[in-house]
Amino acid sequence: MTDAGWEEAVSRWWDAALREPSAMAAMGQVLGAACALKERGDRALEQAWAAWRLPSAADVERVHERLESLEGRLARLEGGATPGGADRD
Repeated sequence: MTDAGWEEAVSRWWDAALREPSAMAAMGQVLGAACALKERGDRALEQAWAAWRLPSAADVERVHERLESLEGRLARLEGGATPGGADRD
């Protein structure tokens, strides 16, 4: 079978599989289970980080957003310099 013939056969097979309600239901169940597993893993990781008294990714993101906000306010107070500009130390 040539590459083109193989690709066409696989394409037809996937088209038929994706039109099958039972196949779509099974894919939905797998995706739902994967999402639930990821959520449980994320919660466990956050609990472990908290037990070690380390910041979570969400904590770091909040601090980063607050820092950017404060940099912007400071730049406006200093006369319009932009954060990250050439006039930074």
